[in-house]
Amino acid sequence: MRFSENGFYIAKYVKCANCGMLVYGAGVEKPLQGKIQIYCSDWCVEWARLRATHDGFFRLPIVQPKPAIEATARPNRPRASPPDMVMMNILDSTMVSICREMGILLMKTSYSTIFNEGLDFTCALADTKGDMIACAEFCPTMIGGMPLLIKTCAQEIPFETLEEGDIILHNDPYRGGLHCPEHTFFKPFFVEGELIGFAVCIGHIAEIGGMVPGAFCGEATEIFHEGMRIPPVKIQKRGRDVEEVWKLLLANCRTPRQNYGDLRA
Repeated sequence: MRFSENGFYIAKYVKCANCGMLVYGAGVEKPLQGKIQIYCSDWCVEWARLRATHDGFFRLPIVQPKPAIEATARPNRPRASPPDMVMMNILDSTMVSICREMGILLMKTSYSTIFNEGLDFTCALADTKGDMIACAEFCPTMIGGMPLLIKTCAQEIPFETLEEGDIILHNDPYRGGLHCPEHTFFKPFFVEGELIGFAVCIGHIAEIGGMVPGAFCGEATEIFHEGMRIPPVKIQKRGRDVEEVWKLLLANCRTPRQNYGDLRA
């Protein structure tokens, strides 16, 4: 399996020693049975330790996050208390509800039946590092690409250059995306000028100008047969459309009216 960085193939990647998930960036390095292993999370570290020390059945661990409160607290803010499980569940339910409302709005405003009947999309929230923190359950297969999407885009559009009202679009499979028809949108949101996270949406745009209408062709032999590849670009800057990008998107498809409605949604 290969993924890419800035459009170039990378053959080397790291997998979690416990669950096999791809570890993008820095993982958790822990010694186990005399070897240094890389894990995707503290939960997998504890799970691997239990598997190594128990022959039969065992209870999987519940590992609570331990944020560095002293390092993240601001001088003018009171010191925060450690998170508890009740509050974590309340926040989780709230953020998932936000993602669901994003999806319902998308269903009601899109032009294509792929969205309002097929539900071939998903919506999520991410933190300031690009890590997914909540996701709705519209199309579960799209969730797997979420951890790579924003972080890959950040290599070309740094987070510190983003402004309120910007919206980023890309569909390139070699930049952390899925296949070409799956378009990823993410919008940073700010509070008092400070970036606090991203709203993310992945949706299937049916027609993107490939060999055949719909971009699915049994005779396709390379990615260029699927349709137009879009690197990370801003389709809105400070809340205003980037007309040149919109013209390029709508000029390279067979159904510009439908695509316009779906992209707007």
